[in-house]
Amino acid sequence: MRLSTCLAALCLVLGGIGCRASETTGGDAAIDASALGAPDFRGPVLAVEETPRRFLIQYRPEGVNSGRIWFGLLEGTRIRRPNGARVAAADIRPGAVLSVWTSHPILESDPAQGVADSIVAEAAR
Repeated sequence: MRLSTCLAALCLVLGGIGCRASETTGGDAAIDASALGAPDFRGPVLAVEETPRRFLIQYRPEGVNSGRIWFGLLEGTRIRRPNGARVAAADIRPGAVLSVWTSHPILESDPAQGVADSIVAEAAR
């Protein structure tokens, strides 16, 4: 039963990641981070994969697992700066800090894998 649940989650995640997001994702609607509440995940970008576009973030210190998660993008993923300015996915580089909101299942691999609904990207420090 556990294996079938994991396989179903993997299909959902990989199916969502397979939908290549455009370089300027999401609509014109700004992200109201205060309305979304605390992000589901937050941390620095460690790596970026180009095709399909996804980001590896360190969302917690290493412990039982690596504390890392890959986030893929959908066509409707909104990416903004903290001031609300739109950001192209191609402009996010390692070192940037991402706050990520998701309503999709998370694949509990190591690193974990998920799909982002909304991202607020702070410039690299």
